Amino acid sequence: MLSGPAAEKEEERLVLPLFSSRNGGYVPEHSGLNQWNAVGRARDYNEVYIPYNKAYRDTSKGFFPSRDTSFNLKLPDGKHMSTKVCQADGKAIMSNPNKDLGE
Repeated sequence: MLSGPAAEKEEERLVLPLFSSRNGGYVPEHSGLNQWNAVGRARDYNEVYIPYNKAYRDTSKGFFPSRDTSFNLKLPDGKHMSTKVCQADGKAIMSNPNKDLGE
């Protein structure tokens, strides 16, 4: 059994694809990384979200807090960002404010 600095608690991780797995994998034209391109209103170019599809939601229950509950997302560069699960059925991970993720 390890003790001291070498015995750090292993962090839980979830890796989500930034593309749709349908039809060979692509980024949809009006959603996900292209949310800025969605119709309905003028959007900031940095408005994006990470798709959280049903297969991942089903296998990672409890990983994220419930929909619309903010949590800190640790990015690969070590920075933290306020995010939450959003949209119908919790199908997206979005930053707060929304454009932070795109920046």
